[in-house]
Formats: sequence, structure tokens, C-alpha cells
Amino acid sequence: MKLEREAIIRLNLWKQGLYHMPTANTKDEAMAILRRLGLVQLDTMSVVTRSQHLVFWSRMQEFREEWLLEWYEQGEIFELYLHALSILPEEERTYFQSWMDASRGKLDMTELHHVLLQTLQERGTVHGKHVNDLVGGTTAKLATWEMSPVRRAFDQLWRAGHVAITRNEKFQKVYQLQHPVKSVSADETHIRYTRLALQAMGAATLKDIADYFRFKPNVVQKALQHLPDVRELDDGTYILEEDLELLHSQALTEEPPTHATLLSPFDNLIWYRPRVKALFDLDFRLESYFPEDKRQFGYFALPILMQGRIVGTIDLKAERKSKTLQIQRLIWREDPRQSELDELLDRLHKYLFLDAKIRT
Repeated sequence: MKLEREAIIRLNLWKQGLYHMPTANTKDEAMAILRRLGLVQLDTMSVVTRSQHLVFWSRMQEFREEWLLEWYEQGEIFELYLHALSILPEEERTYFQSWMDASRGKLDMTELHHVLLQTLQERGTVHGKHVNDLVGGTTAKLATWEMSPVRRAFDQLWRAGHVAITRNEKFQKVYQLQHPVKSVSADETHIRYTRLALQAMGAATLKDIADYFRFKPNVVQKALQHLPDVRELDDGTYILEEDLELLHSQALTEEPPTHATLLSPFDNLIWYRPRVKALFDLDFRLESYFPEDKRQFGYFALPILMQGRIVGTIDLKAERKSKTLQIQRLIWREDPRQSELDELLDRLHKYLFLDAKIRT
């Protein structure tokens, strides 16, 4: 048995919450989206708004950025370097505690590490902006990719599970002590997240599954052997038996996708370039770090998803002082659908609390 590309696209959109126009508009529904996706990649860059906000906005009728801050404050999510830096529901921490324990065992604790832990013990929290001041760190200006010794030490403590990270309204790090939770075996973690990755995509190749949580393909291959409800098709695609039934249901075979939205460059649907190329025939990449003359799509281009197809890309920039949204580059891959795009831009304006002004 071999699945047609269109069928895989439809199933993928359904599983990603991008098939029908969304109705979700509460914080609980936003958390349900996070659980269904498994994780959401974080990015500090805010050209339009931060990537993680766009991921939820694309799947909800209404999304409020303060919900993420409340999740941090209430301990409902945690950060993990998995698919790059990501957020996961707090209940998933137990599946990665063994990773933190391994890092803890390898960490050669220095005087600086102990000073930072003692500071957190005394103060409760430490704002990332002030960490150097607290321990007499360097005041030299660092490049954006450089990390001071204090921040590097905090990062090591975080990876080892000694320290947790929350965020403030400016998305700056706030550090606090983190106590270990009960852990499970690495094999159990791999099995769980191999299944979650497949659930989030519907039908996927071995490499697709491995990329979703950034596991090695051989780890995924081993985990698949412990998932009796997964079927491997003739073309090497894997699918859950329940999703094979969904694939042939009336909902997917007779009702075409209706949703139209703009996607973050880090959206779960499109973050793996080979899969995007295979499904949507689009070789898309984030080009923020490329010289301008090397950019095809633009500095922070957003793919335009309309009724199951990526019909173009739009490079946007929110100019917050003038409260306008600037179109820096618009590329259509098929006949322009300007009226539908205008509706999306208007919706984005309202979400960003900008005036209804668009500059091209």
C-alpha cells in the first residue's frame, strides 16, 4: 500500500490543527494544542511577533500572548533543548529527567556554579539581565552569539536540571531552582516520543519522525518495533492504525481543507525542509542569517497556507512605533489570491493591536 501525496497532506493538516478554520479561543484550548503538537519551538526574534506566538495564532480563533507567561508562572510548561529550544507541557518533564541526570553526572561543579545556586537559594529568582551584576561578572559587551561565563554556567545548570527557566513579559529569562522529578528509562522516552511525533504528523518517513523531536534515526527505528499499532507501508511511510482509518474517513476524503493562515518559519508543519519539499514542493528556509543578496524569500518570510496548499510567501515586518505592518516581499507560487491574503493581514493586524495600515 502506498499513500498519495494529497492524502498525506490532508492527514498532516488535520493532525496539526490546520485543516478547518479554528474555533479555539481559550488558554485551556491553547494548552491542548501544545499537547497535540508535542512541543513548540521558541525563538527570541520578534520581526512580526515571536515565532511561538504565531504557531498558536495560526491554530486559534483568538490567542493571547500572556497565556504563555501564565504557563511559565504557574509551572505548566518547561523549556528543553530538543527541536532547538522548545516548550513542552510540564507533565512531560519526567520523560527527560534521565537526560538531565546524565548531564548532572557529567557536570564538573565549579565555585561559580555553587555561587549561582546559593544566590538562587537566597533570592528565589534571578533575572537574566542582572546575573553578571550579582556575581561580579564581566561588563564587556559581547556579540549576540557569545555567552558570558555566568550565562554559560547557568546554561550548564539548566541542562543538568538544577535550574529552571521562566520568562518575563519581554521574554527575558528568569532563573530559579529546579528540583528533580521521577524519571523513566531512555527507551520509554524514545517510544513515547516516536509515537507522539507520528501522531502529530499523521503519516511520516523514518527521517520525518526522527527530526520532529531530534532523535537519531536508529533510535526511532528501535522504538517503532515496540509500537504494535504502527504500520509500515510499502513506500517506507509509517502511520498509526487509527490514523489509517481517519485517512479513509468522510471527513478527509470528501471535505477539503478550508483553513487559510500565515505560518511561522519555525512552525511544526514546515520546520523540516525535506518534508516540506516532498509534500508541498517548496524548498523553504529562514533567511534572516543570509546576506540580503542571497535571500529568495526575505528576512522573515511567512509561508501562506490556503486550503491545503502553500500558495506563496510574504516577508513582513511590524513597525511598532508607527503601528504599521510592512510588506517587504510577496511571492505568489500560483495565481494571486489577494483578497484572501488581505483578510489574513487584517486578522494579523487585529491580533498585534496595530492600526489597519499596510505598507508595501
